[in-house]
Amino acid sequence: MKCLRELRWPIARSTELALALAERAGLHHVASTSIWEPIGCGREEVLAGLMRWVEASGFEAEPVALSLGELDRLLDSGPPLLHIVADGQSVLGISRCQGKRLEILTPGLERVVVSRDEVREALRPAPTEDADVGLETLLEGSGLSERRRRRALTALRDGLASHDVLSGVVLLRQSVTAPRAAIWRTSGLRRSASMLLVSQVLLIGVWVLSWGLLGEQVLEGRIDRGWLFAWGLLLCTLIVLRGCGVFASLALSWRLGTWLRRRLLRGVLKSEPSEIRHRGVGQWMGRLLETENLEASVSEGSLGTFQGLLELAAACLILSLGVTPGLPLAVLGCWALGTWQLWRRYAARRQVWSDERLAMTDDLVEKMIGHRTRAIQERPADWHTREDARFESYHRESRRIDRLSTLIEVFVARGWLAAGLCSLAPAFVFRSGSVVDWAISLGGVLLAYRAWGHLAGGLEALANARDAWRRVEPLWRAAARPVETGEPTMRWGSGETVLSAHEVSFAYDQAPEPVLAGASCRIAAGDRILLESASGSGKSTFAKLLNGSATPRSGLLLLQGGDRSTLGSEPWRRRVALSPQFHENHVLLESFAFNALLGRRWPPTEEDVMLLGELCEALGLGDLIDRMPSGLFQPIGETGWQLSHGEQSRLFILRALLQDADLLIVDEGFAALDPESMERALEVVKQRSKALMIIAHA
Repeated sequence: MKCLRELRWPIARSTELALALAERAGLHHVASTSIWEPIGCGREEVLAGLMRWVEASGFEAEPVALSLGELDRLLDSGPPLLHIVADGQSVLGISRCQGKRLEILTPGLERVVVSRDEVREALRPAPTEDADVGLETLLEGSGLSERRRRRALTALRDGLASHDVLSGVVLLRQSVTAPRAAIWRTSGLRRSASMLLVSQVLLIGVWVLSWGLLGEQVLEGRIDRGWLFAWGLLLCTLIVLRGCGVFASLALSWRLGTWLRRRLLRGVLKSEPSEIRHRGVGQWMGRLLETENLEASVSEGSLGTFQGLLELAAACLILSLGVTPGLPLAVLGCWALGTWQLWRRYAARRQVWSDERLAMTDDLVEKMIGHRTRAIQERPADWHTREDARFESYHRESRRIDRLSTLIEVFVARGWLAAGLCSLAPAFVFRSGSVVDWAISLGGVLLAYRAWGHLAGGLEALANARDAWRRVEPLWRAAARPVETGEPTMRWGSGETVLSAHEVSFAYDQAPEPVLAGASCRIAAGDRILLESASGSGKSTFAKLLNGSATPRSGLLLLQGGDRSTLGSEPWRRRVALSPQFHENHVLLESFAFNALLGRRWPPTEEDVMLLGELCEALGLGDLIDRMPSGLFQPIGETGWQLSHGEQSRLFILRALLQDADLLIVDEGFAALDPESMERALEVVKQRSKALMIIAHA
């Protein structure tokens, strides 16, 4: 244990350790101009500041909470990772996993190899005296010898500790928006692609060699046993190479799909609310389906096309060595041009067909959940007229695309076989070339036939991916949007003024006139502000500007003396909590505690759960929690415990209060409450908030 304690870094050098681990793993990062130093000594403060610095440095850090029983799985999935020790004063860096051994990076930038058991023992929480006394009491009447009692006590301690949550673990990894070269190098894509390329080249070479060996024996009119045995070995080699190719293709598909999903998820999280709000549930469901389609089509299409192109290149080389190579190669070129035109036509028709399909899906889903209804004046006989017309159009496009798909799947490969054999007919008529030349040309035609079979399926899958990309591209581009990380070394002010706005204005992109113009205010610690005006006057827009959910077109916003570009957008939103209007708030399909602690942390600490229970009692939600079978951890939402309108409103207020922000803004959050509940909730909000702004209709 003393050795591992000496390997820990002081917490003031945690960013230096993270940068050294990233460089050791080959992660792409930008040059850091400043080194962040922790302000507080608690683990949460250190972790929050470190995450902010890592995001500004260009790579990703994911905090994970896991048990010691899950630590081995995390280590096998791939360091580098670092662990902030419970005292918040030191940090341990693990740079590599080598079986049962771990490579630790020391403060002197040396690499020391230690066993996993040593690391597990160092990370294990110290057992409490009550737990030890209870275990010893349990074993007193067991009748075991002293040696066996010690072994049993150790095993029981290990079993209990394996379920303890280990917090403060940070997993470092490559950002999904890093340059392609960095992603290609660090994600394993290069290794899988190289393995696939080598296996496919060897597979084609061995296949051609086996074909030539067998053809030579047949053309000579005799079959030698030794050469026949060699031919059998080549066939066995083909099986091995085929297995290696399948393994490499599966690994490449898995890594490519993982990276694609992470990128699209980042795009969803970076999408602006205005981009999401105008799309219905049906459109988002269609986009989700297209995401699944894109992942499968890219994997299948790229691998099939890659294999087909390799075989086609080998076929061209073989045909050039055969009898009268000019005509077969010319026919092959014309066939490739015709296949390209057929594929372009198929891709264009598929776009039309996909638009019809997704329009039907959108309309069906929106009507099922009640977001789109029929006019009461509409005659029942006309209810399904539009659906019938859309279905007829979809059926017509389906027939067209099925015909083109049949042509690609059947005619491309089989048609080439006939055309390729016909291209050898003039040489057969004029009896030019030797028998060996004829065998080479025939082998080239058959290899091209095999290539067109792979290309037909690959090109069809690529057309599907090309169509799905049109709908997924906005999420892809949104993932690359820059985030205002701020200056990690910036120290928050502690003056009397919490937030100030000077001549702030805002206008939507398509709106000719600004929604808000020349708005100014100053909010100090302890202020209680009521903002009243008529509907549509810009109250909610002003609240979003103060919260950082919207960016002002002009003017100046300062929080504790710093602007958003300096402090960072996420830290800004954490310090200015907004409970928006009811229709802009959401209850997720998770537990009550998860929904309430969204703005705080997850998984929660024991103090978080105690504070949540206390606030629930204060807001009058105690009876609701008592009725739930699982209490605070009862699932709620569409498939869980149903909350009333007033209970949801208090949940939204509770969510904002638990954020423990410097300024709390409640936008018409009390409108759904009865007078008694409103008075009670208002009193809690006034007591628990550092600075408060309540928005209401005049």
